[in-house]
Amino acid sequence: MNKEEKITYPENDKRSYSILIIDDQLVVAETLAEILKDPQYKITVLTDPKKALASIDKTHFDIVITDWVMPEIGGDKILQKIKDQPNKLTLAIIVSGQATVNNAIQALQLGAYDYITKPFNQNQILAVVRKAIQHLSLEKRNRLLDTRIKKLLSNMTLLYDLSSILYQVSELEAAEEMILDTFREYFKLQKVAISMEDEVSGENRITCAYGVSEEFEQRLQFRLNSMINNTKITGDTVEVFHNVSENGFKADKNGLVLKEGNLVLTLFPLRFRDKTIGFIHIFTTRELDTFLIRLIKIYSTQIGPVLYTFLDHKKNEIISDAYIYKLLKESIYQSQMMLSPLSFILFRVVIKEKCDGTLLLNDVVKTYREFFKSRCTRQGELIWLTLDTALLILPETDLFAAESLSSKLIQELETLTVGNNKKGLLTLQYACADYPQLGEDAREIYSMLWVKLLEESNMKNMVHPIATG
Repeated sequence: MNKEEKITYPENDKRSYSILIIDDQLVVAETLAEILKDPQYKITVLTDPKKALASIDKTHFDIVITDWVMPEIGGDKILQKIKDQPNKLTLAIIVSGQATVNNAIQALQLGAYDYITKPFNQNQILAVVRKAIQHLSLEKRNRLLDTRIKKLLSNMTLLYDLSSILYQVSELEAAEEMILDTFREYFKLQKVAISMEDEVSGENRITCAYGVSEEFEQRLQFRLNSMINNTKITGDTVEVFHNVSENGFKADKNGLVLKEGNLVLTLFPLRFRDKTIGFIHIFTTRELDTFLIRLIKIYSTQIGPVLYTFLDHKKNEIISDAYIYKLLKESIYQSQMMLSPLSFILFRVVIKEKCDGTLLLNDVVKTYREFFKSRCTRQGELIWLTLDTALLILPETDLFAAESLSSKLIQELETLTVGNNKKGLLTLQYACADYPQLGEDAREIYSMLWVKLLEESNMKNMVHPIATG
């Protein structure tokens, strides 16, 4: 990522501008050059229109001042050449001794910035050129801003896609590894660490790191609102520490002191709503540029809610396959003993449209879990496998009843209110089976349920999983 190009405002514009003057009469061309003599202008004079066309092809000029009527090649051909090179931002000014309404209209249609008639006076030329410089400077600034906005939007879209992948893992450690991969592969940063606040001690400690020293990874710990190098770490803003080392720090009465070195440490807070849950620590040899800081801040706002949700639901997420097999075996045994039907529903909650994860993710998870708890616990045993995927074991229920229950759940879920009175956000993908439709063995049944669910997911591309296992 390169340093940002500086935006120069017209009133403070001190850059040099190149001006090409074309006139088959040398005295006129030299007069124009004399009038425009200024350290800010780099002036080229040509009396041969053919050479002028070749020069416009090879060289970029900010302003071209050209006569309209010249031997063989007139001002219209000059304007057409400029018009054919839209990537070169050039303003053309016509100076003509044969001024007619038709000529003026044709010149303006071909893109001329202004049309001056001969004889001209010094003030008139200076005023038009200064006005053209201001217009040029504003146009360059607008193009630069437009390029940056497009670049920012492109990066934001990619970062959204990268962060949405985090919803597809079921363990906090795997999510952290994916985050570090993004910093390494996408941002091209080679020394990155994630610290999370320990709920018991209140200390922020490194939970995952890449490229940093072992000492930093194992020993660094600090509290929110404590001091690092006499800077209070509030978790509200990005903090930058210059001339530090990753290989040494000590605690004193004022907080943590980093050892002097040749690195820059940038701290990005990870937040959800009003809570700071951790930090991204980045070591670089020089300060990060403004654009890169902006992108990382955007990415941090996207991953903060994901990590918070992992922490909030961590106990619910750690469900081993062995535990699932045990439950399935017990259910199958009861079904066999009582000669009663037994069905299973493996379902995944999905959203119908992309939404702002920083605003809705936690509300979505909380809402649909409460919904399924109220609807399903009386029907059978509900086990959450990941944030969005659950297994419902339905004793004394045949396949038809399981399918009917699934359809009813979809209807109710799609009218459920989430967050700020948002309806129609959620739906369901599911796979139903009854024993022994998919086999006699618990492992086989569980595996085949996943196969059916994945087939269902692949058939419906309009939805976006919140998380998968």
